[in-house]
Amino acid sequence: MSLILTVGTKQSIWLVADRRLSLRSRPVKEDATKVMVLETRDGIAILGYAGLGATTRGTEPSDWMNKVLRGRGALTLEQALGVLADAMRQQLPRHLQIMPRGPAAHSLVASAFVGEERRLYTIDMALSPDRRTIAFGYTRHQFEYSPRKIGKAPPFARGGSGALAGLHAGWRREALRLVKANERGQISPRVVADALAQLNYETHRQDQFVGPNCIVIWRYRRDARVKWGGGYQAYVGTSPDGKGSGPPTLVSGLDMMAISKEFLGAFSKQIDEGGWEKAGSEMSKILQEAFAGQIGVKPDEGPFE
Repeated sequence: MSLILTVGTKQSIWLVADRRLSLRSRPVKEDATKVMVLETRDGIAILGYAGLGATTRGTEPSDWMNKVLRGRGALTLEQALGVLADAMRQQLPRHLQIMPRGPAAHSLVASAFVGEERRLYTIDMALSPDRRTIAFGYTRHQFEYSPRKIGKAPPFARGGSGALAGLHAGWRREALRLVKANERGQISPRVVADALAQLNYETHRQDQFVGPNCIVIWRYRRDARVKWGGGYQAYVGTSPDGKGSGPPTLVSGLDMMAISKEFLGAFSKQIDEGGWEKAGSEMSKILQEAFAGQIGVKPDEGPFE
C-alpha cells in the first residue's frame, strides 16, 4: 500500500508520501512520485495517494492525473477533484485487478485551501476479495460534533497501510509546533520537512509496504503571513536528495513541469547556437512559445494504461 500523511493549519498545508513501488514479479523500486500539486482559480491543493503505484505498463497515477486535468483551466478545486473522481471510477477498477489476492484499494488524499478556508478531501475505491463488487467514495472531511471546531477540516490525515503504524508519542503535537514555528518565520521549511521524513521512516520500520524514501510538499495560503509560496524536498531515508525532478504541478490547467522542460530545452539550444547573449535576448520569445504549447491543450481523454 504505502503512506500518505498530511498536516494542516490556518496558514499552511504539508504532505509526505513514501516512494516505494512494487508490482508482482518485478523488483521493488524506491523512486515513485505519488503526489501532485493542483492550483485552480479558487484554491490550491496537494494530492497524494496510496494503493496502486503503477499500471503493468509502468504508468504512475500522478502522471495520469496530471494529464486528465491538463487544459481544464476554468475549473474550481472541487470541480477538478470531481473530474478526477469520475476518471478514477471509470478507469481504476481494471488496474486494481493486478493487485495481490484479497481486498484491493486505492485512496487519494487532497489537502487544500479554497480561498482562506482549509479543506481535506479523499477519493477512495476498493474491490471486494472476489473482485466482483466496487466500493467508491468522494468525501470532504470536517468536524461535525464539536461546537468549537464544527465545519473545520481535521489538522491531520493518514492513508495507506502505514496509517495503522504506531508512531512515537506526541508526534502530532511536535509536528504542529514545528509548522507554526515555520509560519512565524522562526525556522525554515526544511526543518519541518525533515521531521515529516522522519515520521515516514519510522512508519517504514513497522510496515514493509511503506518505503524508506519519501517526498515532502508544502504550500501556504495565498494571503498567508509567510511569503515563500511553497516547495518540496525528496529524501533517501531521512537524508535530503537533490536528484530528480519535482512533482507534477498544474496551475490553471497549465502543466508547469512540461513548460519548464520546454523552456530549459529551448534555452539550452540557444546557448549552444549563439551563446549566453543570444539566449538572453531570446528569453521572452522562448517563454511565450513554452506557454503557447500549453494554452488550449485539450484534456487527455485516452485510457489509463
